[in-house]
Amino acid sequence: MTEQNFVVIDTEGKRELSEIAVIDSQGKLIYEAFTEDHPNNTEIQLKCKSLRNIVSEFATLVQSKILVCHYAAHDRKVLRNSFIQAGVRLPSFSFECSCELARRCFPNLPEYSLRYLSKHFLLKVKNRLFDANLAHTARYDAEFTYHLYRKLKEHLAMYERLRNTYNPFSSSRVDTPFQDHIDLQAVYHSEYEILKSIINDIKCDPNQQSKGAVVIGEAGAGKTHLMMRLAKERLKTNRLLFIRQPNNAIGGFILNVTSWIGGQIVTRRLDILRQYSKEFSSFVATQIGAKKIWCGDG
Repeated sequence: MTEQNFVVIDTEGKRELSEIAVIDSQGKLIYEAFTEDHPNNTEIQLKCKSLRNIVSEFATLVQSKILVCHYAAHDRKVLRNSFIQAGVRLPSFSFECSCELARRCFPNLPEYSLRYLSKHFLLKVKNRLFDANLAHTARYDAEFTYHLYRKLKEHLAMYERLRNTYNPFSSSRVDTPFQDHIDLQAVYHSEYEILKSIINDIKCDPNQQSKGAVVIGEAGAGKTHLMMRLAKERLKTNRLLFIRQPNNAIGGFILNVTSWIGGQIVTRRLDILRQYSKEFSSFVATQIGAKKIWCGDG
């Protein structure tokens, strides 16, 4: 598929469509129409048309284009029923489903609704995040589907680039954030900026509420490497407690966390004691050099 050889569509309607919107490959709305029996037809009279006119115009507009939809099976069914109802020959459309694409790219998400994915990836239309109260209109859903589709295609393109590129981290496993390894800022850049934003929100919270950020991923995905990047930037002015591999059962998790916290507290106290010991030894040595030491009587 070439970069311009697709359009994003959304249909509304249970059996036949009641409204439809088409977004081109540049994100521009190029078609929007409502059937004459649309429940809000008094508000959208200028765009109300007969079902026959809508499907005919649509077929001409998207000729030879791949149709990108979220839940493509539903849109395919609605379009087929609409063409049959209008008595217009159904063209041979090619579909691509952004929902199925998201499942392949991110197989462990809790759900794949347009609402969830738009919020998960912080997608915006006209600088606004997804609003469930505005959803289920063809134009609104098509615009967010467009941005979701572009996000998924960018992810796939990056995956292909990385798969065919030498991995600079293959021989530089990061065991703790305090190590020093090669760090390519472009890798996980957006995730890193989100993480920094969350940390700043926590820092600036006037109510000092308990908050946190969870970084999850498969083994070797680069989580500790990301923490190393954060440590290099933040350790100049902040302290960092690092707990390694708390990924076992809940009882083991708590034991692991408390053990690491206790261990680092003890280490810190030992460091302080060593420092005091050095200073005391220096003091004693100074006093010995300044005074005579008497042994025995007198």
